[in-house]
Amino acid sequence: MMDVKNPFFCTRFFFFLLIISRADFCTCCVMNFLYHLMTSLCFLLFVDS
Repeated sequence: MMDVKNPFFCTRFFFFLLIISRADFCTCCVMNFLYHLMTSLCFLLFVDS
């Protein structure tokens, strides 16, 4: 199992997705939004535990 409550894992994961989608600007914008959304969520989960 992957540790969802680890913000560093979440950051690496979404940064990886961001790199994959860098060729497509619109996709990159969407991924950037998701990246910030998910890192915030992961941070909240991390703080909550």
